[in-house]
Amino acid sequence: MLKLLPHFTSLGVHLKRERKARKMSQSVLAQQAQLSIDTLRLLENGSGNLSSFWAVLSTLNLDIIGRNLPQGQHIGEQITTLRKRQGLSQRELMKLIPISQPTLIELERHTGGRLQTLDRVLAVLGVEASLAPPGDTPTCLAHAGNSANTILEGDCLTVLPSLATASIDLIVTSPPFADARKSTYGGVPPEAYVAWFLPINQELYRVLKLSGSFILNLKEKVHSGERHPYVLQLILALKQQGWLWTEEYVWHKKNWYQFS
Repeated sequence: MLKLLPHFTSLGVHLKRERKARKMSQSVLAQQAQLSIDTLRLLENGSGNLSSFWAVLSTLNLDIIGRNLPQGQHIGEQITTLRKRQGLSQRELMKLIPISQPTLIELERHTGGRLQTLDRVLAVLGVEASLAPPGDTPTCLAHAGNSANTILEGDCLTVLPSLATASIDLIVTSPPFADARKSTYGGVPPEAYVAWFLPINQELYRVLKLSGSFILNLKEKVHSGERHPYVLQLILALKQQGWLWTEEYVWHKKNWYQFS
């Protein structure tokens, strides 16, 4: 089983996009929000204090929106509600990020702290956060709650890009082994397997929640009288992408048969 490291788009990046969409310079926005240009630059780089971030959002008339983000008086209340819905205590959420309890309490009760903390909390909770004017909720977010019981059939290379970032709890896949299923997949040779799988895996990495798990069922093949190392090569390549290799499972099949 492989478990991923943080992967999300900072609210600071969305802030920069909104500023540029309005054709505003950093100096103009900083002046209107009564902040220094250096403070605004920090925010757009995903750093800085939340008090400054709220000042900029107020100036631009923007709110935080995101998949599965519940209603609330403020973002701290929304985070608390979502955390409880997912059955997470403060202590459990703290371990996933990690942050201290005073830091989480400051965010949930007073919407205070650092922008980096807010980014990471939203990512762990599976919120694909972005910015929009108050009441402006995209259709894809408004109906996201209906997707829990939906089966999506299609090529993963086509379907995966349509899924929200950090929206999946568990991925289980058994791709064709090297040189197998030639009539369907063309038979990927072991030497080319890593290059073939990594583009698919990049999307798996994107859609999986920080707290999620990825289980990959794969088996080596005999090549020139020995086990080909393509599975090990793939694991090392996945670690380069940011995954953590945490467990190895054995699939005990009583009705197996020997491949020649």
